[in-house]
Amino acid sequence: MTVLAVFFPSLMGFGILVSGALLVSDAVHKLLPHEGRRRRRRIAVGAYGVIAAAARTTGRTLPAPAFLRRCLRSRGEYFGVALLALGGMWLVVVAGSEAHQDAKGLFYESPWIFGLTVGLAIALGLAALLALVYGAVYDRAPGPMRWLVEHSVVGRLRIPSPDDAIADLQERRGERT
Repeated sequence: MTVLAVFFPSLMGFGILVSGALLVSDAVHKLLPHEGRRRRRRIAVGAYGVIAAAARTTGRTLPAPAFLRRCLRSRGEYFGVALLALGGMWLVVVAGSEAHQDAKGLFYESPWIFGLTVGLAIALGLAALLALVYGAVYDRAPGPMRWLVEHSVVGRLRIPSPDDAIADLQERRGERT
């Protein structure tokens, strides 16, 4: 019975930590103004998909547009992410070790809090290292790093601006006449 007396409080504490992390994540997600960018990108990707499907039915293929791939963020963003990740790593290590050593606390010598502390510290440390490397090499990133930028959240979404579409239409009209 002593195993359950240690296991269940640790599991409940872990659940509380996860719930708190989800609440913070939702709050940050609501503060960031990105929904409009994502919506415009989805519309552009959908329009390209319809046009590409129509072109395929006629036996033609369209080249992939540049906006389907992500591009580099600014150096400041990469260094800011590195700074935040290092600060988060320090906070996780300090708070986790304090909770692990607090004799009156819920997580006293708990393997759950120790594992969470080590795991989160490693994850945040790797994120900080990756952001520092991207901030340092920036344009001179090798092939695998460029692939990561183009296919993950490390890169920024490209959205075709309405001005580009209007200029493209005007150029095409000029070619036809």
